[in-house]
Amino acid sequence: MWFLVIGLILVGLKLAEAPLVSGWPWWMVLLPFGATVLWWLFADATGLTARREQQRWLNRRDKRRRETVEKLHTPQASDGRRVQRHDPTVDDKR
Repeated sequence: MWFLVIGLILVGLKLAEAPLVSGWPWWMVLLPFGATVLWWLFADATGLTARREQQRWLNRRDKRRRETVEKLHTPQASDGRRVQRHDPTVDDKR
């Protein structure tokens, strides 16, 4: 993503004829776009994009679960199990 932003900035500077970039050849200005394509190919081929998306999905799911539990005021153990409360109306001695 950063390569894309840098490429857009460089193209804008080149078209505006900024002194810093106006003397550069076009291939140098467009080089970040090539780097963007290579990065996207690498990320897709290695599964990096899919793993990041899956992790975001898992984080959202866990957040929803925590919020639901907080709204229900259901106590939970530290490992996520539901805590059993003792009901004083039930006689446990049999």
